[in-house]
Amino acid sequence: MKELLKQTRIMPYLGYVIFIATGITVFFLGAFLVVLLRTKNPSKIIMPDLIGKNYIEVHNELMRLRMKVKIDNKRFPDKNDGEILYQSITPGKSVEEGSKIYLTVNTGIDRVKVPDLKGQALSNAKSILEKLLSGETYVNLQIGGITYVKAEPGQSPDTVIDQIPEAGKDITTREKVYLLVTEEKSATEVNPESWKNLPLPLVTEELNQRGLPWKVREIIASKFRHENGLVESAVKNPEGVFEIKVRYYPVLRRAESGYEKISYKPDSSQKYKITLEKISGEGRKPVLLQKDTSYKENEDLNLVFYRTGDVRVSILRENGDAEKSFKFESEL
Repeated sequence: MKELLKQTRIMPYLGYVIFIATGITVFFLGAFLVVLLRTKNPSKIIMPDLIGKNYIEVHNELMRLRMKVKIDNKRFPDKNDGEILYQSITPGKSVEEGSKIYLTVNTGIDRVKVPDLKGQALSNAKSILEKLLSGETYVNLQIGGITYVKAEPGQSPDTVIDQIPEAGKDITTREKVYLLVTEEKSATEVNPESWKNLPLPLVTEELNQRGLPWKVREIIASKFRHENGLVESAVKNPEGVFEIKVRYYPVLRRAESGYEKISYKPDSSQKYKITLEKISGEGRKPVLLQKDTSYKENEDLNLVFYRTGDVRVSILRENGDAEKSFKFESEL
């Protein structure tokens, strides 16, 4: 009887002991499996031959292999831009997945920072673009086109008041600079044919200043980056509105500056205007589309504009209320 009573008193504690022992066993078993997995040999890969290939073409494959790529840029004018000249891991060698590899990539195109041309006389701006320092070499940037607008009070004629790309942007010498320049007085008529291959933002600034209505009738997808934002064609319709077709080169990720597009169907038939403002910091709100432009309900309201930094674009109704807004932020 005493022995039975003793066993009865021990039984509740025995359950706790078994529970704790089981927990400790599971813990050590889990720890053992973690150590086993961590010490397991990683996958092996055979290093491909990258010499002579363009880095852009092999980038995705190196990322798939989880290679840690370190790039050293060198400039050899006789080599192609982006060509891989050297790899630190010998082709054909068996290495662990995720290894570090050093690549020497050629930058065969001269790069230069765009100078600030605003406020310069056109003749001075041309001289500046003809002699720019790229490393230890003097290079030149070509003017892609000039758009003229009437000089405002206090502005001198033949003066640069805007430019694309903006000052300080790092570009190659293959790219072109477009200028907005003042003239003493505007011509009585505009010539839409002269706008071909000029940046839409500069053309529309001229039209806004003249008080002439316009619309982007079509945004044409382009396969070439250098065509981005350039006017394809423009005609004046029977209502007196200039209808413009513009090219647009889509990008995967937004840089600090570049062209953006908007395609929107208005909620109602009325007059609209579009403004742009910096998300951070103060500054003027330039009008991208003037207020006396009429759109019908569900008519495509298209626009291509040039963005610098993070901006918000607002579509305003005739009474000034915002109907729609878009935010564009740098992703690089």
